[in-house]
Amino acid sequence: MPINLNDAGPQQGNHDLLPAGPYHFGAIVIPGGAGLDGFLRREKKNPRVLMMEVECKVTDGDYANRRVWDYIPVEIDQSTDGNLAPIPADQLSKIQSRVRRGRAKLRALLDSAFELQPNDDSDAAQKKRELDSYGAVHGLKFYAQVGASWQRRLRTIQPHRLHHHSRSAGLPTATDNRGDEHGGAA
Repeated sequence: MPINLNDAGPQQGNHDLLPAGPYHFGAIVIPGGAGLDGFLRREKKNPRVLMMEVECKVTDGDYANRRVWDYIPVEIDQSTDGNLAPIPADQLSKIQSRVRRGRAKLRALLDSAFELQPNDDSDAAQKKRELDSYGAVHGLKFYAQVGASWQRRLRTIQPHRLHHHSRSAGLPTATDNRGDEHGGAA
């Protein structure tokens, strides 16, 4: 018997895509139950790839409270767990490259949140880039560019470009890098 959804009515709310451009986001880390701290999730295609699911909520402006999700590969499970298939040798270098890019993206998010320059290797900057847990990203506020492609990917805006993007897009310049909506603490 077919399922008739004609009487369900239209979907409520605004479901248009977020237009391409720079936005000020608050990070919400969605725990996936994998990794040492439980904040990572396994990729479906290759369960050895551990990634962060980050819900990025626009904090202000015309699109406040709109959300974009990003899945950032950050680790490779190299355990001897017999339930996980080994990574095929011909795919290993591609996976390692994806994880390197994911970790670079996560570093860029931290740089934006803490207003660090990418080439700042001071002790203070290095300390801010060290996480006790992937959950520490939860509540950070950062700037990112939403792409115009069909994939709508996020590209974190570096602090040295904040002034230009903030002025051209009417964005606030953030000094508070953590939100308190979801329990983020400095």
